[in-house]
Amino acid sequence: MTDVTTDNEIDANLHFVKYTANDFFVYAPAAAKDQWPGVDYARFPDNFCGAGNGIGEKLVPDYLGFWWWKVKVSPACWAHDMSWDYCEPTWEAFHSSNSHFLDNLIQLIDSKCNSNAFIKAMLKYGCMTFYNAVNTAGRNIFWTQMAIKSCIIPDTAKEFVNWSDHDISLGTKMRNNVTCDHQFHN
Repeated sequence: MTDVTTDNEIDANLHFVKYTANDFFVYAPAAAKDQWPGVDYARFPDNFCGAGNGIGEKLVPDYLGFWWWKVKVSPACWAHDMSWDYCEPTWEAFHSSNSHFLDNLIQLIDSKCNSNAFIKAMLKYGCMTFYNAVNTAGRNIFWTQMAIKSCIIPDTAKEFVNWSDHDISLGTKMRNNVTCDHQFHN
């Protein structure tokens, strides 16, 4: 059974809700309901972690741990991708999305790791590595995604946009603070 609990909002600005499958849950934006894979943990796709194409995709695994201690964190990555897709271009939304990502990662470790406290602690340390990566290297990806959506980028974030990733008209449009073409789903 798949369930999206919309009466359990946990973030008033981004409208995060609890997405539940048979044997796990994650928090993600309510607007992502149509993209929710809605399958049990074992069948959840393992292709949501990674920073885009290329080396970033290869550096970020869909599992934390090794051998019999592996925990699939792809559901948390899915929720994080949806958070960035549906949030507004603000630092608050960026950090809130990342905090929910960490919460989802830790929840998956707590619910899916059948090992001792030491192994769980080590896996949670890996969660902090993921969290620190999205807060540092991820900010460039986040703000570049917002620029691609033709959003107004706050002056405090413009240094993180990779303008060379866009055609010149979009770059000019962004530098002139044209309003956002992307329709946010709040």
